[in-house]
Amino acid sequence: MARVTRRAVLTAAAAAAGVLPVAACADENAKSQHPETGSGGEAPPQPPTNVVNPIEESLSVGGAAADLAAIVSTALLASARVAVLSPDEPTQLATAAALAATAHWPVLVGEPGTELPAATAEALSRLGVEHLVVVVPGVGSSAATTSGTSATDTGDATGPSEATTTDTATATEPGANATASSSDTVPSASGDPTIIGADGLTVHLVPASDQAAPPEGVPVGESARPAPVHVLLGSESQAGAAAATAQAFGAATHTDVGDPRDMPTVYAALREESDRPLIVLAADDATAQRLLVQGTMAQRAPELPGGGVTCFPHRRMVALYGHPGAPVLGLLGEQGIDGSVRRVNEYVERYSPLVEEQVTPSWEIIASVATGAAGDDGNYSKVWEVEKFRPWVDAAKEAGIYVVLDLQPGRSDFLTQAKQYEELLLEPHVGLALDPEWRLGPDERHLVRIGHVEASEVNAVIDWLATLVRENDLPQKVLTLHQFRTSMIRDRDLVRTDHPEIAVVLHADGQGGQGDKQATWRSLKQDLPEGMWLGWKNFYDEDSPMLTPEQTIAQVEPTPWFISYQ
Repeated sequence: MARVTRRAVLTAAAAAAGVLPVAACADENAKSQHPETGSGGEAPPQPPTNVVNPIEESLSVGGAAADLAAIVSTALLASARVAVLSPDEPTQLATAAALAATAHWPVLVGEPGTELPAATAEALSRLGVEHLVVVVPGVGSSAATTSGTSATDTGDATGPSEATTTDTATATEPGANATASSSDTVPSASGDPTIIGADGLTVHLVPASDQAAPPEGVPVGESARPAPVHVLLGSESQAGAAAATAQAFGAATHTDVGDPRDMPTVYAALREESDRPLIVLAADDATAQRLLVQGTMAQRAPELPGGGVTCFPHRRMVALYGHPGAPVLGLLGEQGIDGSVRRVNEYVERYSPLVEEQVTPSWEIIASVATGAAGDDGNYSKVWEVEKFRPWVDAAKEAGIYVVLDLQPGRSDFLTQAKQYEELLLEPHVGLALDPEWRLGPDERHLVRIGHVEASEVNAVIDWLATLVRENDLPQKVLTLHQFRTSMIRDRDLVRTDHPEIAVVLHADGQGGQGDKQATWRSLKQDLPEGMWLGWKNFYDEDSPMLTPEQTIAQVEPTPWFISYQ
């Protein structure tokens, strides 16, 4: 998924070849300005009003209103003889949007009396704009002028000419010019109509009005076929002008977008046209890139068990924990695959009436197991073969169960072991868990001291897993961090939770009396990093007593998103 820079888009627009015209020539009024005739006495044809760009790659850009408007215009169009200019102000933007929709013109940001934003000036040059329709405040006037002159002076050395009102002007059919039903001399609608930075363009002033129409003599585009692209405009972006252009040229335009994965209407539209590129605009580049990741996931990723492509907050998970064939390591090992399917679904049935969200069954499978002996590699960890877990992962997929692979690395590290299970992690319904209790230093052994992990090592796993998700069009993955002491995760506040590909779960692993467990819970959730989800574990043998599902929901606050049984 390539990220295209602002300058790259503008440059590509200028160099585009083999593009398709989508607009008609000027009408007879414009032809009268070109008396030269070809064979048969007819005026030579005018170039098309607009020429579209083929869009093949998604792009994300952050910036101010002028930047976003320029990007959309030059991304959708290779050339445009006419552009609308408006400040980023609601009333004038509404008029600009109406003109763009009627005449199929791009909308750029700027205003008379001030120098054009650099992005706007560059877009005007790249598009080859000849006519600039400027929306100004005030009422009652519209005039044509060359840039650098006033609205009542066409630049003719013989003296001032009349300005004409378009208060009662109406647009003709697309492909023809607008006509005015009256012509009166009026003062300029703008205090200073000079357009600084648009030398050589013919400027037409149009007052902001809900009845504004294209000025006389300005080429009007044909009705555009829908642009094969989705435009996502971030909720914090100044994207009114960009939205007007996108809508004028038929792009599927989604405004005020937070996370498209969690917006049903946007989500459905993206999945319906999963092959279309995305143009994503936001207030800054980081937000735009994040939104592009979210939009691409919404568009292309397989859905998780129970639907959707995000893990939370639309679902809670209830899991059996353990290792296949090893009852001593947890409930999962007390029965085979079919029995584990039935057993976890019994918990789902008990929890479902207690919460508003859907409850998804899960298996947390210990993939690498802490060992008392060093082993051939000296790591005190047995890394089981992928083949051992493949039948479980495949059966879980069929049964709608989410799988979490748990790592107990000993003297190895989490990233090294995670990569050994990449084949399974490429499955849409498989996530990962890191258990720092079993992460040893070079000279340490299990059960002599509690293990720990640095935030930097956790982040290395998160970064790698996020890349795996992004590059393979996967849905969001759970990344669980087990903890029952604050010392187990050093610098926990530095753990990254900003990857949209990953849902980081802080799983409270404390056992014993409920008073002690609640004290651990309170300690762990204190100063919880923003973006972390909370999980809770019930122990059959070690808790006294173990909470029932009803007690778990009633007594553990806030309600955990991931609840496991060991």
